[in-house]
Amino acid sequence: MGIFEQESGQTFELQNIPDEALRAQIAAAPDSLGKTFRGLMIGLNAVGTIDMKETLRNFPIQLTSVREYARQVIVHSVSEGQHNFILGAGRVPEVDEAIEQVG
Repeated sequence: MGIFEQESGQTFELQNIPDEALRAQIAAAPDSLGKTFRGLMIGLNAVGTIDMKETLRNFPIQLTSVREYARQVIVHSVSEGQHNFILGAGRVPEVDEAIEQVG
């Protein structure tokens, strides 16, 4: 979070949502997109740090540093109240449909 604050000159509020609350939100989510993102959050809580050595041996690619990623995301920021997570997450049909509905 500190790197994003340094690069943007803004401060961000960090919210910790317990797994139990996320599970309740999954049960109440009206669509697969809502269920998917909450499920991903639970998975990220459980995983912690991921050792990329084996992956990089199999797929030798140049990784992007957190600072460089922050710079890229900040350049593509959107207006208040919207989210720009789709830049990092990639596009899936549910996101495309949601974007189309919003206009």
